[in-house]
Amino acid sequence: MEDFATGLLRADDLPGALAALDLNLELHPESANNWALKGQVHMRSDQTEEAIAALERSLELLPGNPRVLQVLERLKAEGD
Repeated sequence: MEDFATGLLRADDLPGALAALDLNLELHPESANNWALKGQVHMRSDQTEEAIAALERSLELLPGNPRVLQVLERLKAEGD
């Protein structure tokens, strides 16, 4: 399902990608990758607060992920 959501994101089907990720997260709520991907979808949808929440959840599950940390820092800096 994660690959399917990634394909939808690449095809710029943001609502479809978000729906696929929400379904996958119901089944696998501890997937740091799915939370990070959900953060990307929210970023592309200009939903900064939702993106930050998803990325923070990803970091709770996989602390220290450098890519997620970098994106999260940038989003928070843009919000200041």
